Amino acid sequence: MEYGRTNGVDLYALAQNAQRWRPDTQATATNAQEAPAPASPITAGVNKALLSAPRSEPLFTYHLNKLGISRVLDIGANAGQFAAKLRNYGFSGTIFSVEPQAGTYVQLLAQTRGDMRWIALTRQGAGASASMMDLNISENGFSSSLRDVHSNHLRAEPMTRTVARERVFINRSADLLRPEVLDSIEAVKIDVQGYEDQVLQGYGPHLANVRLLLLELSIVECYHGAPDLFSLDELLVKRYGFQRVSLEPTYYDEKTGTVQQYDGIYYRPEPPATKSIPLDGVRVGAVVTSIGGMFTRKQPDGGDIGPLWLRLCTDSWKKVSPRVISCSESSPPEGIEWAQTASRPSINEVLSAVHIEPKQHMLFTNADIIITDELASILPVLDPTAVYYGHRLDIEVDPSKSNRFTALGLYPWGFDYFLLPHALLEALKSEPFIPNEFRIGEPWWDYALPIVAITLGFPLKRVTTANAVAVHYLHSARYHQETWNTNAERFRDLVQRLLDRTPNAATGLLTDLASIGGDPQTHLSMLSLLIYRILP
Repeated sequence: MEYGRTNGVDLYALAQNAQRWRPDTQATATNAQEAPAPASPITAGVNKALLSAPRSEPLFTYHLNKLGISRVLDIGANAGQFAAKLRNYGFSGTIFSVEPQAGTYVQLLAQTRGDMRWIALTRQGAGASASMMDLNISENGFSSSLRDVHSNHLRAEPMTRTVARERVFINRSADLLRPEVLDSIEAVKIDVQGYEDQVLQGYGPHLANVRLLLLELSIVECYHGAPDLFSLDELLVKRYGFQRVSLEPTYYDEKTGTVQQYDGIYYRPEPPATKSIPLDGVRVGAVVTSIGGMFTRKQPDGGDIGPLWLRLCTDSWKKVSPRVISCSESSPPEGIEWAQTASRPSINEVLSAVHIEPKQHMLFTNADIIITDELASILPVLDPTAVYYGHRLDIEVDPSKSNRFTALGLYPWGFDYFLLPHALLEALKSEPFIPNEFRIGEPWWDYALPIVAITLGFPLKRVTTANAVAVHYLHSARYHQETWNTNAERFRDLVQRLLDRTPNAATGLLTDLASIGGDPQTHLSMLSLLIYRILP
């Protein structure tokens, strides 16, 4: 079965139909909560009441806040229903969501877009080891499992039957993110339809830091080979040292009148083994760009506002950080540090041009970008473990009012600014994956940087806000089509090299990118489209 396809539906077609961000609407956590969950197939009886009423989420959120937990790992996120409920019940910390199923993953991305602390990892599942596996897609969608559904479950709910199989990447749970990020996560929710024991086994190195745990427990065999409530409870209490908080019935077999499944909440009273990384926002240690000399920006009447635009750009950078560095072959404007290069700098040269402190981020931006005050407003709510990046808003002088700019729209096919943590800059020095041929101001490097970051296990989050963070005065492309094609081939080679790395937090995405076929032009267009649509 072809990877990325399910029941005859192409992942790329799903990606094309994903929700698009519109500048005139503000996506927020509240909006995400209001998005309707998949309709329940249950139309009568106790299960209908169970599914419509609050269950374990309020109690879980209560303990999150009581214990001062700031990060949750949501394994088996589906379309984001659990995380949206946590927000609804008052949890304001970071949520990392994990989901392997293609169709629901697209919905998950749409849910997370406007919440800067809700970060979907790349499409993958979690287990005891890394491998490609067949996911059994259920008719209702949310009962899909890596294990075969049992007759017990089919008797109680026929819509748990398998209607398709999808090839997915299952990562070792301990490799979903970098070790120091996983160690900062003190709460984990696991809802993987009978695969809970494998997720726990893979997460073993980090379980000592988990203080709060919620997982689905079955009192009868719902999936072939899955552990039951009693064996999982014994494992959690006797082996892993958790204490019981509650068992909440979540699903009844209405034909027999017995409970089939529970939500089990467990906690660890002692402090975590490793000190957590504070959730105290992002601090920018330096703005790094590549600006040398003056540039030209033409008005519709032919006049040049290049000097004005340059001043607006440089003034905006200095508001973000007093330290601004230009990595360039010619000297920058006054007041900007100069890291001189022999020619147009490579991305590697730019990233190594400045040292920042361990608890800081570098703001890396193209040279003709104004960074607006919107960035300063969101920095306090960003997670310091993550890489943030975003699109620019293209503008030009209003032809009818020469003293005003007019917005032309969000530029969707590239990224113009990145907030890079110190740990990523250090990692790129030790593992320089980005080709030296990728140079600032040319295409495809802005796709390479986030792909490398997530491969190395860094949380990645696209900035989506009501107001633009980056503003760009529209001008014609300053590179040739040949450069675009050549760099695209370098990007394809990079994808193949990254696929060989272990551990790897991006194998699912990389496999999707490597599997795109078609003629050369269609191939590159689809590659760019997929990156835009399903990059977190």
